[in-house]
Amino acid sequence: MLYRVEEVEKGDNLGEYASSTTYWLYNDETNVLLGASNLRHYLTEDGLKLWGHIGYGIRPSERKKGYATELLRMTMTEAKKKNIDKVLLGAYIGNIGSWKVMEKCGGKLENIVIEEETGLPVKRYWIDI
Repeated sequence: MLYRVEEVEKGDNLGEYASSTTYWLYNDETNVLLGASNLRHYLTEDGLKLWGHIGYGIRPSERKKGYATELLRMTMTEAKKKNIDKVLLGAYIGNIGSWKVMEKCGGKLENIVIEEETGLPVKRYWIDI
């Protein structure tokens, strides 16, 4: 898996995907991986339609502790270093925790779209960094 993460960051063997960097949120004191985020360096047509620049997730046992907000803010700092001044993110409408994190981090609702594969609505937000 780590080999593939490095390959995608370099832009090798991407197929239909954008190059991206994966970040890990790790608690050194407890030796627990809390979560991870993925920053897409640019948006493909599909990326612009649905999920955007950043995806993130937090270990279920560590949710509702502020880690998602911390991880998203840290990932946006890395986006800024890559000269990305505005990021797009998406979350299923039922994933209240995720879109509340986006709003807390300055997200402005762009629209709600339907994911073709599942038929589920996705809330999409832009955040100026």
